[in-house]
Amino acid sequence: MADEFIDLDAQAREERGPTLCQKIGGWLPSASFTAYVVLSALAATVAVYHAFDTRQYLYDALVYLSTSKVNLTIMANLFVAVVLSLVLAVTTLTVGTVEPDERERVWSAAQFAVVDLAFNLTVFREEVTVWMLLRLILLLAAKYFHELFDARMDNLERHGMAGPLRHVRFLAGLALFAVADVAAAASYAQTVADSEPSVAIMFAFEHASLALSACLVAYRYLLWSVEQRMAQEWRAKSTYFAWGSLAVNVLKLAINLVYLFVIYRAFGMPLIMVREVIRSGKAVVREFSAITAALRLRHLISQRFHVLSVEDVAAIEDKTCVCCYNDMEGGAASQCVLLPCGHAFHVDCLMRWFDHGQGCPTCRLDLFSERAATLLEEQRRQRRRRAGQPEEDATADAGADETAPPSPGARRRRGGNRAAGRGGGGGGGGLCGGGLLPLAPAPAPPPPCRLLLVIVIVVPTAAAAAAA
Repeated sequence: MADEFIDLDAQAREERGPTLCQKIGGWLPSASFTAYVVLSALAATVAVYHAFDTRQYLYDALVYLSTSKVNLTIMANLFVAVVLSLVLAVTTLTVGTVEPDERERVWSAAQFAVVDLAFNLTVFREEVTVWMLLRLILLLAAKYFHELFDARMDNLERHGMAGPLRHVRFLAGLALFAVADVAAAASYAQTVADSEPSVAIMFAFEHASLALSACLVAYRYLLWSVEQRMAQEWRAKSTYFAWGSLAVNVLKLAINLVYLFVIYRAFGMPLIMVREVIRSGKAVVREFSAITAALRLRHLISQRFHVLSVEDVAAIEDKTCVCCYNDMEGGAASQCVLLPCGHAFHVDCLMRWFDHGQGCPTCRLDLFSERAATLLEEQRRQRRRRAGQPEEDATADAGADETAPPSPGARRRRGGNRAAGRGGGGGGGGLCGGGLLPLAPAPAPPPPCRLLLVIVIVVPTAAAAAAA
């Protein structure tokens, strides 16, 4: 009985939400961070007091503070503490409490960002100064916020975000950093234009890339807002997002190519920056390949795969779609499709799945492979036999030319039908009903990703080197 009262009390507290003291405690920094900031401020105060106490004139004290390595270290540490305090305050104002998965993602991205910037600074090692390191800290803070906004957008798409105030804070923070990145990129670009090439080139292109990332997050939020206002699920959302992501990656690739060209003309060929170009080029090829594969797989669903009727779904033992975990019904009310491997899914679920992969969600069978074509033809043969339709007539109805000799690929598929039937083609070839779909031409092979990568990366790089 006491346990029941305890559970009811805990449930009541959970329904009421956090108290005012808990909210204030969540906004305040931890005790260790507070101690670090206080000690940094005290150390800087002692350093300044010692400089003015031991020097008679103001100029001598300032020279001592700016030349002593100990004093410069103390002042740089104070600057880091102030920046971290501002980062904590802006984080609280824009996104509120950082979730554990967001914190882990930001920390992982921060490690890679620090390493990449350290390698890029090797090109400008002669220009490393205290002022440049301070600007580098501000750049890392900007990268932190952009990664945090991206992680928060992922959680928003999965779980939503309650309260209009949180949306306003999120959008205001995103717009603030996007404008700041554009202004910083323009300022650094003007600095490079007015003087000789320097480390300002790196800061200009880094902030330009961050501005593009902010635009992509804003685009995702726009698509999410449109989807929330629709009565039904927006099936075309993933397609719009894929094209937007492709456009942003193409712009990032163009920025990296220009960056590489400028650095090459001023300092020679930096091998570490070629990696960024290759990484951006791979992202473009990956997005383009995903879009083309999704379009072709959607064509396969509508033209080649077997659409299940109510009787077909009733013959399946497991009627649960593994994509949405809802039962399949079949027919016009709940359209379902049978893949060559024998696994069935909702058509809408497959449309969304194909935006991220081109295989079966259950067994990961590549639907463009030779084995998938063999299993698909075996399914058609079994349905013809069960329907009592002669194979020759069915082939003629499907539009095949009986007088033309079979192609080598067709002979290989026919030779593998018997082995595929014995080896277990997924267990779904025995389903019947629903009629026969017209046999569409086989899908084209996957796009030549390696050739596209060469065209997108190597050719512009070679042209830039030749022009230089």
